[in-house]
Amino acid sequence: MKVAIFCDYLHSFGGTEYYNATLALELKKRGIDVRVFVCEKPQNPYWFDRLKKHNIKTYAPKRHRESREDRSIDTEFVADIMDEFIAWLPDIIHASPAANMLSAYLKHKKSPHLPIIATEHTTPGTDSAFWYPAHFDKILKSIDAFVATCTASANGIKRFHKFCGPIKIIPHFINKPHLYSARRTPNSVACIARMSPEKGIGVLLVAWKDVIKQVPDAKLYLYGDGRAKSYFERLALSLGLGNSVCFAGVFDPRRGPGAVAGKHDIFAQPSLFESIPTSLIELALLGKPVIATDVGGIKELINKKTGVLIKSGSTDVLSKAIVQLLRDRERQTSLAKQLQQSVANKYDLNSNIDAIIGLYQDIIQAQSK
Repeated sequence: MKVAIFCDYLHSFGGTEYYNATLALELKKRGIDVRVFVCEKPQNPYWFDRLKKHNIKTYAPKRHRESREDRSIDTEFVADIMDEFIAWLPDIIHASPAANMLSAYLKHKKSPHLPIIATEHTTPGTDSAFWYPAHFDKILKSIDAFVATCTASANGIKRFHKFCGPIKIIPHFINKPHLYSARRTPNSVACIARMSPEKGIGVLLVAWKDVIKQVPDAKLYLYGDGRAKSYFERLALSLGLGNSVCFAGVFDPRRGPGAVAGKHDIFAQPSLFESIPTSLIELALLGKPVIATDVGGIKELINKKTGVLIKSGSTDVLSKAIVQLLRDRERQTSLAKQLQQSVANKYDLNSNIDAIIGLYQDIIQAQSK
């Protein structure tokens, strides 16, 4: 089998990049001829270097995008690689996500008609609609099947996208994380997220102003990077949080969240919309207590027994939840244990990769008929 993975980017350490790189590496392990096509030149070569180390061919444009609205790089890139793509000719395209790379491919005159599946990394709806490229309906018509990482995303694909084809729920690909020993910082809360508005970091910072009024020695650690980082740094300063908030950057991706999990009492995931964040699953497997917003598929993971589930966008509710959990070490331990037990079997990497390969085979067979 030959599989082409289409990505829009592969340079940061978010859940989508983790998913795509893990998918490529696991397919390669199983003897599948996989190649990765990325329509943005990587600013950080980490994932590209990992893929190349395992002899996985990767393709990307030769120049960086000056503006996110400029899609000329996509079309130029597809034109540059099309002859080699056709000479190789995969059996199936896996677009993750179904966005700009797939759009540029479908617009190219030489694009061969191949079966296409797509993974949806958020819950489609009015709040996430701006994520999708213009004329998404045309992309939708070319997709043979969708992969959803949770039930909420599957429902969104059906109801918001109005997709009538097969939708298969296959959970995230998670390499079981290892918890590294670390010195605990008392009364510390951490958030692992891309520095983007939809991750709710602005809400967390405003809530934190109230937290330190009640727990003066509390510390907030923000792990991640992104376009909005400088804005969040300025927001923290304007709120007078300079001494209680640490922008900790990106931890070692080879170690993952296990490199920092032991340092902090609880973790907050204040997203405004989501499917189920990769970092939340990893924290669950590591046995950490979590406060998360009731968006997307998060309630499929977090409930009253396994964590603290709150409504999104409320600084008052978030600050109250943080203070209460910080003051209750016994509850922290109980929630963490219940959460870890509840996810133990759901995120089995081999089973989920096998399910993806099974979907490939079904779609290819259906096309051949």
